[in-house]
Amino acid sequence: MKSILESSIPGGWREEEVRIEDYVFQLLKPANPDEFLSLLDPVSGEPLDGIEPYWATVWQATPPMSKFIRNRKWPSGGRALELGAGIGVVGLVALARGLQVTFSDYSPLAVALAVENAHRNGFPHAQGLVLDWREPQSDQFSILLGADILYDWKNHEPILDVLDSMLEPDGECWIGDPGRFHTFGFTTKGRSRGYNVSFSDEMGNVCAEPPANTFRMICLKRACHTKLDA
Repeated sequence: MKSILESSIPGGWREEEVRIEDYVFQLLKPANPDEFLSLLDPVSGEPLDGIEPYWATVWQATPPMSKFIRNRKWPSGGRALELGAGIGVVGLVALARGLQVTFSDYSPLAVALAVENAHRNGFPHAQGLVLDWREPQSDQFSILLGADILYDWKNHEPILDVLDSMLEPDGECWIGDPGRFHTFGFTTKGRSRGYNVSFSDEMGNVCAEPPANTFRMICLKRACHTKLDA
């Protein structure tokens, strides 16, 4: 099988140690994520040839969401799907917490990298899934996880379509968000779809809907559901 290191990317690869509280991961990642900006059309800012470059960056919400996952109790062996996995930091913490994680992303290279990072850190059974949110699949998971995936309002309806199709009836979707302006529109749409929406800080404390530019964990559950064992 071809090693992911044989894949040519802008700026090349590097290895880095990442610490999430008492967890330490050895990660393979793009050496210079800014080089991926060359994959964007300089006029429109849209990806060239449909190549999505944003997976290469560890976004703002990833560290606090990872801390939240580290400190929360999860159902042992629960099946989790990470949406927009990128290099896979959030999913790695979920694996370390005992969840069965499938890393998903629109970019096949991102999926391959996230799975490679899981294998490098002692999780040989981690799975990967190339997923276009506009074409949800029928496989269902008890937990959906996503860090900083609400940055584009055009993705909000497709993300909710994924929840409708791929979240188990009693499941929970947790999204870490740094307080982007578009988030308020997403939570409104979620409620209109029949989801209960609640908020927590990175320590897991339930809070009111925070103002813009404030990190929050957003939890969506179907209005009629049985609470997961927390």
